[in-house]
Amino acid sequence: MTGGKLHVGRVYRYASGKDPAPATLDEYDNFHHVTHSPGLKRALLESGINGMAKVSSSEGARRPAVLIRASPWKAGTADTPWHDVFDLNNGHVRYYGDRKVTTTLAPEATPGNAALLEAFTGHQAPTPEGRASATPLLLFRAVSRNGKHKGHVQFCGLGLIERAERVVQWGGRDHTTEPFSS
Repeated sequence: MTGGKLHVGRVYRYASGKDPAPATLDEYDNFHHVTHSPGLKRALLESGINGMAKVSSSEGARRPAVLIRASPWKAGTADTPWHDVFDLNNGHVRYYGDRKVTTTLAPEATPGNAALLEAFTGHQAPTPEGRASATPLLLFRAVSRNGKHKGHVQFCGLGLIERAERVVQWGGRDHTTEPFSS
């Protein structure tokens, strides 16, 4: 990233225009400026799980990073019944993935969950070299500023996937666990 550095705990302005200029917006560092790399795809936080496009490397195609964003104000709603946990003081994050009740894909087939499962393989690699080449996870949580829920994110640090499990929760207006029929 040539625009700047991400600092743990710092709040960044995530403007919908995604313009890397100027360096600050509304007295906050501009996320799109800090993460800007000329000629490369943007780092985005449009979804809960944002796998960056793969790039070529000497080891083959690899993903530069997976960015994860939690939106705490959505937790416990009919469409988002889960409560992601970001316990930074104890170094623990529990993130529930990106499959919504309206999604017809299998949980492991949604783009975000697939990117995390792919990263999980690297994070659990049996050799130090395999783990060293694992896709980094960058963790963010949306924070309110000036009475608005959208437009600001706090960088929470880097993550390591220790385990992956399938969790079934009630979802949607009909409170179902299976949104599609076979």
